[in-house]
Amino acid sequence: MIKEKFGISIGIVFEGRPEVFAQHGMHYIEFRPTKDPETTKKNVETMLDAMKRCDTRVNTIHLQFGPEYDLSNTDEEARKSALALHIRDAKICLPMGPKIAVFHPSHGQIAREDYPARKAALIEGLKELCAAFKEMGIQIAMENLTPNRLVETSAEALEIVEAVGDNIGICFDVNHLFAEPIRDFIRNAGKHIITMHVTDNDGIVEKHWIPGEGVIDWQELFAELEKINYDSTMIAELGQVLSGFPDSVPKLVEAWEKLHK
Repeated sequence: MIKEKFGISIGIVFEGRPEVFAQHGMHYIEFRPTKDPETTKKNVETMLDAMKRCDTRVNTIHLQFGPEYDLSNTDEEARKSALALHIRDAKICLPMGPKIAVFHPSHGQIAREDYPARKAALIEGLKELCAAFKEMGIQIAMENLTPNRLVETSAEALEIVEAVGDNIGICFDVNHLFAEPIRDFIRNAGKHIITMHVTDNDGIVEKHWIPGEGVIDWQELFAELEKINYDSTMIAELGQVLSGFPDSVPKLVEAWEKLHK
């Protein structure tokens, strides 16, 4: 199932794209709401039309991120505003039937002395977000982020998931992980991983390269996922594939197939 649930994240141009990805065996689309609700509504309609024409589905949506969407904001009014924006966007996406909403736990780099307050604010914000999304039938998947942001490690992810307590899991982004080995993240937090982002990097900073183009040990990743019986989606966030569409699609699929031989 690790191989078959490979998909791609699309956030700007939807016309014609889901059909092409489906033709190449990629049936899972991660839908990204835009910051403009009217544009998001139009994209949802386009996606719904595509779902009628081909074997494609939206299992995950990726919630917006930025200062206005930051639930780790220590200003309560700003946090309430961010919560309202996330709920608004999710409601627009409901007709597509998403089961999971990927969520960035913070925005921008954070000074170490600010971590405790930002983490406490995040936990309170997530409790409200998870409760609201549970009513819509959507589970929150908190994404691990790059250094100097909240949720760099499996330990921090577990701390927050356990503090929130309900309707929350983890989106494991292998391209973001620099604080610990992939095997440690999976062994520590594996039972909470409900979706993944799978792109490659150079071992220094995130790159969002096609899997196999960087230094990530994909065979180790797949072996560890097999141990926890992972069977959910693996979504590629690949701007270069979208910008090179449609000629870049076969290259992506070939690269993914090669990793499984």
